[in-house]
Amino acid sequence: MRRAIVRLCVAGTAWLESGAMRDPGPVHQLKEQLARELRDILHGYRRDVGAMKLGTHPSEVSRLRKGDLRRFSLARIARYIAQSGYDIEVHLKRTPRLEERPKPRNRATSSVVRYDYYGHVARLE
Repeated sequence: MRRAIVRLCVAGTAWLESGAMRDPGPVHQLKEQLARELRDILHGYRRDVGAMKLGTHPSEVSRLRKGDLRRFSLARIARYIAQSGYDIEVHLKRTPRLEERPKPRNRATSSVVRYDYYGHVARLE
């Protein structure tokens, strides 16, 4: 069984250094990480074959490969990963209290780990 395990540590959103723009936050970061994994899954497929695998139009595969994620929601990317034959697991980890951690964190973190059929961490070679 192939799995994509998603680890998302949720905290509040923070302001960027300039203070003028809002940080995109953990959802945008997770969307980028999942899209990167989806690109790795589709690596080696022609555009039309990848689109058939995902059940979408070939132009959508091109947008994913170029990193143009404006038209993709997190749910849509997760659906494409599931249609590619991967399970998605979300693990939430509580942020330690301020007095328990060495320095305060400004933003939430997320990480994506993809496993192959045998349960080993999958890496694009």
